Amino acid sequence: MALVLLCLLLSLGHGVPRVVAEGVRAQVAPVLGGWREMPVSLDLVKELVRFVEQSFNRESESEYWYRTKQVVNARMQVVNGFSYHLTLLLEPTQCLKENNLEEETCDLPNLSGQKVEEWQFYILDKPWKSERSITGKLRVPSNA
Repeated sequence: MALVLLCLLLSLGHGVPRVVAEGVRAQVAPVLGGWREMPVSLDLVKELVRFVEQSFNRESESEYWYRTKQVVNARMQVVNGFSYHLTLLLEPTQCLKENNLEEETCDLPNLSGQKVEEWQFYILDKPWKSERSITGKLRVPSNA
């Protein structure tokens, strides 16, 4: 009986990805520690964007507050915590930092020809320690 069961399993290709039904395929599990795409509409991505904007504006030498015009890409990786990679289009507002306004109250100007900068940010988040920090940032050179 065991021999029959073994032959049946081998004939079905046990352990080999195959078409289960029309249009359905076995999926390969993602590599642990690998980068995974995240939908940019997630609340977590919005929270990370706010964190990046605040940090960027604190460190920036610009006299204007910057806001995110678009989230181009968001990815995550499980490491000793969670590592996030965001690609953002940042644009200066018309609000001066010296006026002590918060950047959240400054809207994007929607002017044609406005300077937009593409940036990549790496964030390390350890929620069990309440620690979140930007571990790297890079301005992507403009093609113009």
